[in-house]
Amino acid sequence: MCMGVSQAACQRTYVVGVSDLGYSAFYDGKTLRGIAPELVHELMRRSGCRLVLSFRPRARVMQEFAAGTLDIITSVQRTPERDLIGAFLPYAYTETDLATPAAYSGITSLAAFAERSGLQLGVVRGIYYGRHAGALIESLADAGRLQYSPDFQNLAAKLNGGRIQGALFPFTIHVKLMNDGVLDGGTVVTGIPEEEPASIGLYLKHGEVAPADVERLNKWLKALVREGWVERTYASYLGRAQARHLFRLAHQP
Repeated sequence: MCMGVSQAACQRTYVVGVSDLGYSAFYDGKTLRGIAPELVHELMRRSGCRLVLSFRPRARVMQEFAAGTLDIITSVQRTPERDLIGAFLPYAYTETDLATPAAYSGITSLAAFAERSGLQLGVVRGIYYGRHAGALIESLADAGRLQYSPDFQNLAAKLNGGRIQGALFPFTIHVKLMNDGVLDGGTVVTGIPEEEPASIGLYLKHGEVAPADVERLNKWLKALVREGWVERTYASYLGRAQARHLFRLAHQP
């Protein structure tokens, strides 16, 4: 499903890929809601550019962005590989947490989980979890202890059903899944001490988004961050305390 407006200050209309990522983007009945859709619409309003939201599974979003079918993607961490194909414009933070059933509440880190022989970890395809977590994911995959899911609802179902003993969820996703009752109430969420909150942002495809339009969108995106609009939008979904926790690096002196 696509959504857009009739403004056209940029050189052309750009297609923005979004996925079902907890409070970042989700369907409420038939309406696409969340932080990323609100951000894109506010960016349209201020910049005068026409941006069209296109909802896809996360792995497909990443594939189509690399192929040039999508011009812009949201809610994504910066990596050297992605820098080769797009310009990164940061606007917020994310962190990855480990979720385990209550029976495994004694596991207090991802490293401790990896040390427990035989435990299966679940992740979603197309998600970058950070450098440290990524290294452990690779080692678990090599050991046959990694299971992939197409989306986070499926991942939560596997965890609830005992098919896996741990799962990695970005912050905005596990908060929504817990609030919605999709994750069992006894699920224990543990931070990954080795990973600080990471910047997330938009990627604008090289060769597809005109340089002048990159500058225009970056100008208005920076204004949204500077004015506190982005953090307030996070707070409207997560709650003020949770948003403050996620944005804690922004408040350091």
